[in-house]
Amino acid sequence: TLIDQQQLTQVFDNLTINAKQAMPSGGILKIIVNEVSIPEGTTLPIGAGRYVKIVFQDEGDGIPADILPRIFDPFFTTKKSGTGLGLSTVWSILNKHSGHIEVESTIGTGTCFDLYLPL
Repeated sequence: TLIDQQQLTQVFDNLTINAKQAMPSGGILKIIVNEVSIPEGTTLPIGAGRYVKIVFQDEGDGIPADILPRIFDPFFTTKKSGTGLGLSTVWSILNKHSGHIEVESTIGTGTCFDLYLPL
């Protein structure tokens, strides 16, 4: 599978912008890249095989649990000047590339996005 470089750049940009906005007083955004093997019978909604796993982990305020299920919905935003298209675009691009994104967040600690792209 070939990756569309411009679309993947947009994914990285959108996640970086979100992290920056989540840390208005500053903080660290860790980006970790690994190759992983997903086994048969995985609970992830992707097939078994080799993937690149890219983790975006920020030290922001975190996303409240009641909002978390909606963050990939088009036009959903909690920001006054937001369009609600950043994370839905990320989800769409990864889906188009047979990938997947997961999110975990803890209030006061930060948010972690796990991206999977097939090798």
